[in-house]
Amino acid sequence: MKQIVTGCKNKENTFLVQKLVDLLNGNMFVTCVAIYDCRKWLYGLPSTGGIPNMIPVVFLTFASLLPDHLEAEFKDTKLKELQLCTKIFKEKVLD
Repeated sequence: MKQIVTGCKNKENTFLVQKLVDLLNGNMFVTCVAIYDCRKWLYGLPSTGGIPNMIPVVFLTFASLLPDHLEAEFKDTKLKELQLCTKIFKEKVLD
């Protein structure tokens, strides 16, 4: 998360944003041992190695990136960021 730079639209930063938002949106990825669901990490479940209070960091990071991705070339990234922020808001903030 600390490596994402707001206001930067270079390929490396965009790639990092796209991959992180995919993972945090609940897309599972396969490690060499097992399939890992990143939502458990995001929601801070201690039994899964989650980090408490990660939700505000993730929400603010991706919400602050939205203005960077208003151009048509970032349409998919913007939609994924909106999905993630909306899901976090609905699942955790409105609890």
